[in-house]
Amino acid sequence: MMKQFFMKSERIYPLFIDILMDIIYYLYMILFYMISALNDVKINAMKNDGNPNLVTDMKRKKSYL
Repeated sequence: MMKQFFMKSERIYPLFIDILMDIIYYLYMILFYMISALNDVKINAMKNDGNPNLVTDMKRKKSYL
């Protein structure tokens, strides 16, 4: 009985840790891409007219990007 339990736990825990690491990895990648996209938008805003403030920039130009 005890041996079966340990065998089951040995099978389950690596899978659980694997899934957890995958979730953390994907969340990190999504966050990274969001931050880099925001930086691209800010850089474009500064290139266009030297204004890093996005809201006033969007008000000035109706269509952005």
